[in-house]
Amino acid sequence: MAEKPKCEIGDEMKVGPIVDDHGGRLVVRHTADHQVKIGVVRPAPEGKPVHGEIFTVEPKDGEDDVYRVTSAMRAAGPAKVNSPAFHDGWERTFGGRKPPVGQA
Repeated sequence: MAEKPKCEIGDEMKVGPIVDDHGGRLVVRHTADHQVKIGVVRPAPEGKPVHGEIFTVEPKDGEDDVYRVTSAMRAAGPAKVNSPAFHDGWERTFGGRKPPVGQA
């Protein structure tokens, strides 16, 4: 099977105007595998769950509002740190009460 030719453009996005009160901006993204995606990007909220894709960008030299995507990963929501199993494990590991220890 023949390999796909590498894309000369790479992974980059053209950023448009702000469209909401949370800093969301319209974008058109061209991925390294030649897909074109249209959407809205927002700054990642600190301490809150993120759904969708998280990526970092850097400005592309000589082009206004065009950014090179330098890394990307999918986010599926918050870590399971609020479940009863997490709390039980936390208490066993870091809790103030120590289990009794027998003496010989």
